[in-house]
Amino acid sequence: MARIRFVSATGIADQTLFLQPGKKLSKNKAPDSQPDTYIYDPSNPTPSVGGAYRMAGSGKSVVDNSELEARNDVLIYETEALINDLEIIGRCEVTLFFSSSVSCPDFFVRVCDVHPNGASYNVCDGILRVAPENKQYQGEEVYKITVELAPTAYRFLKGHKIRLQVSSGSFPRFNRNLGTNDSIGKDTTFVKAKQQIFHDQLLSSCIYLPVMNGALNN
Repeated sequence: MARIRFVSATGIADQTLFLQPGKKLSKNKAPDSQPDTYIYDPSNPTPSVGGAYRMAGSGKSVVDNSELEARNDVLIYETEALINDLEIIGRCEVTLFFSSSVSCPDFFVRVCDVHPNGASYNVCDGILRVAPENKQYQGEEVYKITVELAPTAYRFLKGHKIRLQVSSGSFPRFNRNLGTNDSIGKDTTFVKAKQQIFHDQLLSSCIYLPVMNGALNN
């Protein structure tokens, strides 16, 4: 069931967008559909593009993510163009229903602002290394996790789109997951991970947006 949280002192209310087949985000749960699949290869890790932390000389922290989003190891989901401005303030959260060929995968999620010209600029993100204590068994090797994103205050303008990225890394900003469960620095083998993200009536992956002003499209 979708979570609705109201904070009357500030006027902030969580609004939910559900992942859909066909790279869409919607206020409605997806119909029965097949999961989306990608392969994370630690020998060719998903690279860092922008973000709150960057190494010296790496460039701006807010950049166009279009090239990153064209990679086969990055899933994207987006709304239709907004019919009104939308302001968020606080911490976004992403719930993922997933299966993985490795026992402790990483999931990196990012919210982007897609401009009318197609450029996709990062807004906020978060990463989680899955461990027994932060995943919930859903049956048939499917698990549920919640990823918290960094707090933000941002206005999406009318005509723009909200996009969600899902991948399994952001290297070198975060240490890459080699898929072996060995201690960091002691890994000697690279193991590819097959990741599946589910979106249907029962396994409804979604993002919660702390909306201050405006409303999501129907």
